[in-house]
Amino acid sequence: MNTSAIVADMSISDYHAHPSVSKSQLDRLAISPAHYKWPPEKQTKATAFGAALHDYVLSPDVFDATYFVKPEGFNASKNPDKRLQAAWLDMGLTLISHDEFEAIQRIREQIMEIPKARYLLSSGQQEVSHFWTDHDTGVQCRCRPDWTPDGLPWLLDLKTTVDASPRGFSRSMADF
Repeated sequence: MNTSAIVADMSISDYHAHPSVSKSQLDRLAISPAHYKWPPEKQTKATAFGAALHDYVLSPDVFDATYFVKPEGFNASKNPDKRLQAAWLDMGLTLISHDEFEAIQRIREQIMEIPKARYLLSSGQQEVSHFWTDHDTGVQCRCRPDWTPDGLPWLLDLKTTVDASPRGFSRSMADF
């Protein structure tokens, strides 16, 4: 039996608590059962940048409430700037550099210059949770794409890559 459900307003904590399996869990299981059971918690600079880009492009209100762009020339090793940084962190803000923010702005502009991308992002829902039972294995599965366009049978996931050549991009697509 193949069952499926689409849940638009599920919190991220409820999504992760669901007993179904996700692609990232399967990727960790392919490394080892220990990686599946105890996933690494380290966030890399690349994943932090990707998260900020995701929020800036798909949910600017979340970006504004979550991130603080350090002023140009900010130096956290100087005492006044060190105190400011501590205050921003105490407020629960994620700090990004001025240069990172400029790159994020450029990427968003480039995305929106593509007519199909602009159309796909013009209406839809962010972070909709999808659940189904795999008909071959009976395993309950889940995914949470970045964007589900209204009225279209597509799911969008915003990713960054370090190599945009056809070969490098193909590798990134396979990896993610």
